[in-house]
Amino acid sequence: MTTPRISKQDFWRALLAVCVFGLALLLANAGCSSGAVCYRNTDCPVGDHCDHGQCMRLAAGSEADAAVPSSGGGGGETSGTGGQ
Repeated sequence: MTTPRISKQDFWRALLAVCVFGLALLLANAGCSSGAVCYRNTDCPVGDHCDHGQCMRLAAGSEADAAVPSSGGGGGETSGTGGQ
């Protein structure tokens, strides 16, 4: 019994099909990093979150800074008055 062999033409067709499939898979998984619209945080790359349809990267400590008023020379003003 002989081992079945594929022709060179069939080999190149199969290789082309695998490359096209890989490219389609790569483009389908590009997500928001390519400028596409995101719907969930899982649509964005690791470390980003979905905000109004765009992937955004949080700066270190940005959420904590927004919740805690800064102590940089506020002059004793209370939060929310604005001093105006």
